[in-house]
Amino acid sequence: MSAPLSLEAAGLIRNDRALVRHVSLELGPGTLTCLVGPNGAGKTTLIKLAAGIIPPTSGAVRLGGEAVGALHARQRAQRVSWLPQDRMSAWAMRGVDIAALGQFGQGGAPYERLGDNARAAVDRALTRCGAASFAHRPMTELSGGERARIHLARVLAAEAPLLLLDEPLNALDPRHQLDVMAVLREEAEAGRAVLAALHDLATARRHADRVLVMDGGELVADGPPETALSPDILARVFAVVQDGAGGLEPV
Repeated sequence: MSAPLSLEAAGLIRNDRALVRHVSLELGPGTLTCLVGPNGAGKTTLIKLAAGIIPPTSGAVRLGGEAVGALHARQRAQRVSWLPQDRMSAWAMRGVDIAALGQFGQGGAPYERLGDNARAAVDRALTRCGAASFAHRPMTELSGGERARIHLARVLAAEAPLLLLDEPLNALDPRHQLDVMAVLREEAEAGRAVLAALHDLATARRHADRVLVMDGGELVADGPPETALSPDILARVFAVVQDGAGGLEPV
């Protein structure tokens, strides 16, 4: 059985600048992987390559064993659900209709026009994200944290085998950050491959099965948190060291 995601020496060059350099990795089912790195390291670009949003200029990206470029939009939506970093909502669409977009791979429709099974998938996702109580309000009336939970519900409603999330904790208070990481853990335990780009190294260390570290467009570490976030990597990539209390301070 093919892995939900595989990259084979994937790279992206734009304007003579290498944004991603020869990244090879495979994400199997049942694993929560956190992608970390300093600002500008290439995390967002790598996630977009993996989701098929932008094509690689070298190497290959495969979803379920098939080249991502050979898949139609609906086929990609059946295999991967993507949460972008920029989640602006300019229209006064109801939250429930945004969440219903997660069912695009299965046909898709406004919430009331979905079939029973699809509508149930959206309802489950909203409940798990703690968003059911405000889902029928326009997105323009919701707080940043409430909008973030609606967008996460859209990702979950797809019920795709691969979840790619770029900064899923943005705009969330500490309690809801913990709730989101618990949901991502549940998704992994249900057999999905989950990749989440994070800035908080402590959260990655606490929750991830596997940590990928990017720097300068390259994958410089890949392994369990204690290995990928070793003192050497912290100092060399992030220019920090652990203090006596378990926190971080500048080198």
